[in-house]
Amino acid sequence: MYFRRSLYYIQFAALPIVPLWVFAGRGLFGVYLGWHFFIQCFLCPLAFLVLLGTLLLTLAREEVRRDKAVSRLDAVLLRAAYLFGIAYGFFMIDAPIPHDRGSSVFTTLFGLDLNVISYTISNTVGPLAAVLALTALWQSLRQLPQEQREAIRARLLGLLHPVHLD
Repeated sequence: MYFRRSLYYIQFAALPIVPLWVFAGRGLFGVYLGWHFFIQCFLCPLAFLVLLGTLLLTLAREEVRRDKAVSRLDAVLLRAAYLFGIAYGFFMIDAPIPHDRGSSVFTTLFGLDLNVISYTISNTVGPLAAVLALTALWQSLRQLPQEQREAIRARLLGLLHPVHLD
């Protein structure tokens, strides 16, 4: 419960931090401008909007607001999406071209010998982060009407079979 409650609060910080980390990592480590940068200018705001939608749909659920904790499914998906998004910022943008100097955080810290590893991890982690973020959005969208149906059902059953307090 404590972890789910902490993820409830982490959502607010992760909303700007994860897309900014991915975007700022390019500028901090000297990535050349080009198509990669153009695509990045499109994907980072899109990632922000997906995380914002997930946050708003999560906050729309009464159970989440009452307990100040996300559901177990939300916790798994959000944790994985945040971790993969941060990892993507570390491994992103190393060209597999031998004469390219490499410019990800990973190759800056550990050297160009691991350029191919960084490129491979980036191409794996980036799409996984996107799929996990979209899955978290979809699950938040799916859980909202389900929770509202259960609340309405409980209210109706309470009206049909009132509890007698003697």
